[in-house]
Amino acid sequence: VTFTATAANAGNNPKYQWKRNGQDVQGATGAVWSANTLNDNDSVSVEIVSNYKCPQPAGAASNGIVVKVLATVGGLKGVGELTLYPNPNNGKFILKGKIPSGEALRIEIVNALGQAIYNDNIISLGIINKEINLPDIAAGIYLLRLQSENDVSSIRFSVK
Repeated sequence: VTFTATAANAGNNPKYQWKRNGQDVQGATGAVWSANTLNDNDSVSVEIVSNYKCPQPAGAASNGIVVKVLATVGGLKGVGELTLYPNPNNGKFILKGKIPSGEALRIEIVNALGQAIYNDNIISLGIINKEINLPDIAAGIYLLRLQSENDVSSIRFSVK
């Protein structure tokens, strides 16, 4: 993910300091910062210090951008990438993506004890945009299994 700060009225050469969850990111002192190790719900912000001779105020801080990391399910033969979001969630999430039209899929959610707590069968019309709502689900780690005619793929997700 690449973040770009655009400063207005901060002089020709302002100083930048990127922050992750309120802590300085070592070496992230330019107008652009990229990261590939962000976690879900990380907050990214930047502080800017003007190089004008007498700035009022001398610096400014951006609002934090809260990162939402999407989890992807792939690997089913003939099935494109499917995304499960948000992850973690509160028992309500969306399974979204493209799969070949007419493809039959079995969706199963399994708890940490290996018990199936949700089952559904769907036939794709080319695009899946399935909202799953498990209102009484306990907090913990779960496994979403997708089964096509010839393959099984799974992804871990968290409920808070």
